[in-house]
Amino acid sequence: MCKIVFILLFLSSVTAVSAAPEAYVKTTEQFRQAQRDAPAAVIPAVPYAAASASAAAPIEDSTEQMREALYMEEGGYAEYKVTVPEDSLYSLALRYRPLDSSSGRLLCAIRLNGEFPFKEARELAFPRFWKDADRKYKTIKGNQPFPAQEEITDWTTAACTDPLGYTPEAFLFRFKQGENTLRISLLSGKMALESVSLVPASASQLPSYAEYLHTAKAAGAAEAACEPVKIQAEDAILKSSPSLYPINDRTSPLSEPYHPSNITLNCIGGAAWKEPGAQIIWEVTVPEDGLYRIGVRFKQTAMRGLYATRLLRINGETPFKEASDLRFEHATGFQFQYLGAGSAAEGKTDNKEGFLFYLKKGANRISLETSLGALGPILYDLEDTTRRLNDMYRQIIAITGVTPNKYLDYQLFYRLPHLR
Repeated sequence: MCKIVFILLFLSSVTAVSAAPEAYVKTTEQFRQAQRDAPAAVIPAVPYAAASASAAAPIEDSTEQMREALYMEEGGYAEYKVTVPEDSLYSLALRYRPLDSSSGRLLCAIRLNGEFPFKEARELAFPRFWKDADRKYKTIKGNQPFPAQEEITDWTTAACTDPLGYTPEAFLFRFKQGENTLRISLLSGKMALESVSLVPASASQLPSYAEYLHTAKAAGAAEAACEPVKIQAEDAILKSSPSLYPINDRTSPLSEPYHPSNITLNCIGGAAWKEPGAQIIWEVTVPEDGLYRIGVRFKQTAMRGLYATRLLRINGETPFKEASDLRFEHATGFQFQYLGAGSAAEGKTDNKEGFLFYLKKGANRISLETSLGALGPILYDLEDTTRRLNDMYRQIIAITGVTPNKYLDYQLFYRLPHLR
């Protein structure tokens, strides 16, 4: 049985941004009659139907791929005409390349037929990636310096998702029958846009783990028989923030490498790995195609009595539903766990050995991304309820003042009938 082990991840709690978005879930009521199996489509960034002057500027890079891309800077936009045979639901994925240096994510807005389909579409975040500039620190015997972080400006494909983490899956956009106008505006940064992919809603629906495993085995996949592959977590090849650099932990002599007094970089994550969407990517090379279990040695001390949640992707794709809600329970020290073993995300099954994941022979990219998991809808409801209560309170004190007179009848139910 072949296993993959990540050594020393620091997991922290997810910080739910306090802004209360309008319900994307409320817009899904209009999705019921829309086609979910419409054909996929890819819209090249060039040519476009309309664009701002800055977006139409030529790109200095003369490579063929860049010549076919659209340059966009802050405040720029481009519009595209999209024709569909019937009302259809699509998720959108942008293929882009950052053209400036910044520690923040690229922010875009998307309008469909002149309107924002939901509030979250006013500000969608697309990740940038960094790597260690070098790993010379590994050769230093004393205190090891933190490696500088170098931004990677390679081409990236990312779906339009909730930057607050309330909705774990990609947003769905409803395209009406006939011609639609899609406008993409860049709110911050500079980027080259190569294409926009329209992914049918049915393709973005993840199978359950049982369905995923059945499909893999029906295709001939079997549990790989090879020696375990161990990867030090601090050797990540990409991270979505320059703050996700290797760190030091001296609380366990089982950590590799370990020194009782020197600063030895042997972990990654910690307090920097808590914002929704923050992700770390590792490259794993396996000797054969097959099904593998993934184990991690981690420390989660931030959320007493709760769990931290991570979303897993393999080669850019989440394999099944349960992989979007991997839970890491609180403990005072390091723990070892196979992903999915005893997890509440499994629906409390008797799976004690963890999930099996299909990996192809050679290099595979495995990422873990901070998410709210099943807490997302709960936290959204809490935010939405708090917002509505605050609105009601402000409406009441606008009539009564902050110190109401108990002898007056303010006729609140008459003035504010929605309080009934």
